[in-house]
Amino acid sequence: MLWLTDTHGTIGPAPDDPARGAFLKWLFYLSNTVHPALRMTFYPEKYIEGAAGQSALRLGLQRALVAQFQTLNTVADTPHTWLGQDTPGALDYYLAALLRWPALYPNDIDRSWFRLADYPNLNALCARLEKRPEVRILQDTEGLGSQPFTAPRTATPKHGSAL
Repeated sequence: MLWLTDTHGTIGPAPDDPARGAFLKWLFYLSNTVHPALRMTFYPEKYIEGAAGQSALRLGLQRALVAQFQTLNTVADTPHTWLGQDTPGALDYYLAALLRWPALYPNDIDRSWFRLADYPNLNALCARLEKRPEVRILQDTEGLGSQPFTAPRTATPKHGSAL
């Protein structure tokens, strides 16, 4: 994400932009805190043996993720040049993808711990993205439905496999 931001220059603050530090802070928060917690929630067997340990790990991570999403909801409540603008940037798309996953995966566990509606600012950010022409192309190409972030469903791409 950082490489894309620096290469394309329009999806995040440039290195000399005063907003760069805050942008990096939240990019690293997503990539080093939220993203790994989601992965460990989805695949606890890769981190701990035994059903009881895996269940305890998943439960603890879900609690941590709720707190992390509450933090991000608060951040999204304040206007920033690098999040939640009319023209979305790298953090908007990364965050929307991360918010999509707990609503869908894994499909063999109770996912009631996560409801995007519990985070109104994040929900609004996702709803704005769904109106974007580039997201509509993605919706059609990947078969994501009309609300890939606010009411996600499993991908059904026209070509290839989503598996």
